[in-house]
Amino acid sequence: MTKKFLLLLCCMLLVVMSGCWNARELSDLSIASMIAIDKADENKYEVTAQIINPAQFVEEERTDRAPVATHNVSGASVFEGIRRLTTHIPRKLYLAHLRVVVISEEIAEEDFTEVLDFFFRDHEVRTDFFIVISKDQPAKDILKILSQVEELPGEKIFSSITFSEENWAPTKGMQMDDIIEQFVLDGENPVVTGIQVMGDQEAGEIREHVETIETQAVLKLQNLAAFREGKLVGWMTEDQSKGYNYIRNNVQSTLGVIPCNNGTLTFEVIRSESSIEANLENGEPVVHVTISTEGNIAEVTCDDEILNLQTIKNIEKEIAEDIKIIAMDSIHHAQTDFQSDIFGFGEQIRRTAPTYWKGVKNDWNTHFKDLEVNVDVDFSIHHTGTLTESFINNKKN
Repeated sequence: MTKKFLLLLCCMLLVVMSGCWNARELSDLSIASMIAIDKADENKYEVTAQIINPAQFVEEERTDRAPVATHNVSGASVFEGIRRLTTHIPRKLYLAHLRVVVISEEIAEEDFTEVLDFFFRDHEVRTDFFIVISKDQPAKDILKILSQVEELPGEKIFSSITFSEENWAPTKGMQMDDIIEQFVLDGENPVVTGIQVMGDQEAGEIREHVETIETQAVLKLQNLAAFREGKLVGWMTEDQSKGYNYIRNNVQSTLGVIPCNNGTLTFEVIRSESSIEANLENGEPVVHVTISTEGNIAEVTCDDEILNLQTIKNIEKEIAEDIKIIAMDSIHHAQTDFQSDIFGFGEQIRRTAPTYWKGVKNDWNTHFKDLEVNVDVDFSIHHTGTLTESFINNKKN
């Protein structure tokens, strides 16, 4: 018993003594919350880091300085740029608390995968940060906008992506592992959410911006960008982005609006599940997408009495058709404009028809544009609210 106890004690001491061999003092680090990567001259990258000012989060040390500061340099590679930042900041850049990486549209159109290599390879970088594409402007501009809601802009973007994909649906939070997995699979191409500064860029960069009631500049998420063979090939509309997420089983909650008698009806989706099946019919692949949704009636401005059983059935059919239209439009856009299988249909074909897949996988995007895809949608109303019809009608009558 004594020998076993001594052996256990030795093991515990080894764990304690070895656990902090690479620990570093906070005062020796510059913590980055966001990184932006743009194209620079002479085939170089411009790397911009947003560094947290830790003094602003200690009550006794707060000053009038901004909660973050940005620094940017150029380098032949992303890693060189990050190391060159030490000429601007007095401490080593620490990336373990990175929240967002912003990549310029220009880089994404040339070769998105090149800039990802460092973040995937470096052992100090966690992979739970979001990657976004700056639309129609340099990525570094995104890092300059201060937020009125969150002190840390990186935290604001991270939260916006999280809540948007949970409650709105035209966006998708893509982390490093998600993107790498979709790049590696033969029959699948990734999508990445876009971001853009809306409003006055210069006003959004100054401290006084966050001290006013009126928002002069805001960071807005901009739907989904589609990729093919590692390069950005186009942007989806809001409805097409939502259709993509319906197909990929990414919708947690969202809403839609359909016309009705002398008005509109707004429905809220509270549950959505989708499945994708692929098989060969007469030697050619056919994909069947099934989307099952459930929701509530959220707002009514039409004349219909929505608790009428027949009316409810008609509304369910109309909503199902509305979801089917945006899903089919998303597929059509991917086939004709992108020629990129962003839905993973090819992966499903590989699983069910491996022999057929071997003959087409090297040129799958070409075959994808002629792929037959069928979409079936079912929608059921869970609640209609506390009114049988719009109170507006009572006022009219």
